[in-house]
Amino acid sequence: MKNILKINKINKHFSGIKVLTNVSLEVNQKEIHGVVGKNGAGKSTLMNIIMGIINADEGIIHFDNKKIKEPNPLKMIELGITLVPQKLKMLNTLSVAENLFCGNLPKNKFRFVNWKYVYKKANLILEKMGLNVDSSISVQELSVEQKTMLSISKAVFHESKLIILDEPTAVLNKKETNILFDFIKKQKDKNISFIYISHQLEEIFEICDKVLVLVDGYSKGSHNVKDLNISKLINLMIGKDVNSYKRKNYCDKTSNVFSVNNLTRRGFYQNITFNICEGEILGICGLGSSGLNELIHGIYGLERKGIGDICINEKHLHNISPKKSIESGIVYLTNDRHEDGLINFRPLKENISISILKFISKLSIVNNYKENNIAKEKVNELKIIPADINKEIDLFSGGNQQKIIFGRLAVTAPKLMLLHEPVQGVDVNAKNDIFETIEEFASSNIGILIASTEIRELINICDRIIVMYQNKIVYEVNHQKFDFEKIMLTMEQGI
Repeated sequence: MKNILKINKINKHFSGIKVLTNVSLEVNQKEIHGVVGKNGAGKSTLMNIIMGIINADEGIIHFDNKKIKEPNPLKMIELGITLVPQKLKMLNTLSVAENLFCGNLPKNKFRFVNWKYVYKKANLILEKMGLNVDSSISVQELSVEQKTMLSISKAVFHESKLIILDEPTAVLNKKETNILFDFIKKQKDKNISFIYISHQLEEIFEICDKVLVLVDGYSKGSHNVKDLNISKLINLMIGKDVNSYKRKNYCDKTSNVFSVNNLTRRGFYQNITFNICEGEILGICGLGSSGLNELIHGIYGLERKGIGDICINEKHLHNISPKKSIESGIVYLTNDRHEDGLINFRPLKENISISILKFISKLSIVNNYKENNIAKEKVNELKIIPADINKEIDLFSGGNQQKIIFGRLAVTAPKLMLLHEPVQGVDVNAKNDIFETIEEFASSNIGILIASTEIRELINICDRIIVMYQNKIVYEVNHQKFDFEKIMLTMEQGI
């Protein structure tokens, strides 16, 4: 089989710290090559080197049987390599079609853009992709999952020979993931190759032919997926067997800390009623069309809640906003930390203390002593590595970034935590640390609501699970009777 990409003995260090050591990789034509590793293993650095975003200290890159000298992003794109990053970069104020044709808008003989052709061609591309959107609308009107699909469509449209996908399903539900996988397989049949980065190891076995394992910047080699199972792959990544987190102590409390009664917002959710006890972990799941995302946003005040009652400690909440929610003891973990959760380019301590500035400030001047102590306490509690409170948030791995946001929530002494996909885009070790932290919060009588499409993870951590389908709650089950197949079938078909 023809080789499309070959990198040999790549080395890279930052400030004297080795990030990649003698890493090699070969990707063949019509191949989907996975890349896995713990947060901080060097995956993103390697992809940035392939794209020419950063330069390797040592090593050689061949693409399409040609040695690449002094790679840079423009050169690599022209050669036929496209990176679709986890944190999408779109021209949000322009149309879907303009994003697809960006830099290459077709013009007529008078040098004017042929908009009729642009929108017609764009609609054909989107239809092939299975993305049901109008190419004339603004990108900022799209959901996060639609933006992900649009980025991949753009790469295909520009005739890329190799597409690098960095956590492409992080914000997609199962139905959208299946559409994406079907599309990837069709492009593979057309001689397009893929590098597929994911923390969801099940996806590696579902979509990939081979997988490269990185451990602390070193390569454990590329392996045929058919020769592995999840246990073997985890062992290669971690150096030991790591089991999924299992709940230690279930809630036996009966006093409600939070309740929702007949909450309705036309077109999004209808007659939603549930309660959460002190120390209880309630899971709620549903596909993208179920109304789940809008419900969580409505409860917290990010969107209109509609009609119905929301109570915390038997106190009715009116005119809800994020500010009022926090003041009432409700905190929210976003499902997109890159877009809504992180204060980029600022240190760890500021990302934690931002939620309590008024308590550690006087005359608008932050008490650095208090801020430092609070940050150090949370770093130790949450096992954040490295334990450097002055390090910029962007320089931490995804798992540690997520822990830092948990620290921000915890310092407000909340009564209820709304956790939206809390372990999205983190490795198996970090997941276990985060679930352990969630259970510790629950043991302190904090109510927890976890919204997620990861059913197996909800089963492992929750006291109860409720399922939404077509804007309604259609099923509720407690931990003694959890059944993965039943929950999944209900989520997808409402039965």
